[in-house]
Amino acid sequence: MAVIIDLDSVAVDNRTIRDLALQFPKIPFLSLSKERFHPELKDSIRDHIYACLTKPIDSEELNFWLKSIQEDKV
Repeated sequence: MAVIIDLDSVAVDNRTIRDLALQFPKIPFLSLSKERFHPELKDSIRDHIYACLTKPIDSEELNFWLKSIQEDKV
């Protein structure tokens, strides 16, 4: 249903996320991080990342975003 990218564990940049989004255009991307801001990823966050979640994951927030993704696909 969605891909969750842990920005703290995987070294990614705008180009990497854009390339992934182009390879998998029907799959929404969520990001996960301890940090609230990632100014170096502002283009990707604006254009390719469906939502940004902070660690630790709040299960209610994750469920909200997954339901939103499902509703958008209908």
